[in-house]
Amino acid sequence: MEVVQNTTLRQITGMHYLTRNEAIQRSANIQPLSDIIKHATQIFYYKTSISRYQHIQKLAT
Repeated sequence: MEVVQNTTLRQITGMHYLTRNEAIQRSANIQPLSDIIKHATQIFYYKTSISRYQHIQKLAT
């Protein structure tokens, strides 16, 4: 998925093919998908750990 994100950003911004992906993402003010997924995972584990249902709390362990 990050390959598609980087390819699309490169096409939209018109950056040279030797420009680093991080530089393109910074210039477009876009977070890498890996960071977004990590953040969503942390939220998921937090919410499951505080659930009032034990079977859902077990998902966070």
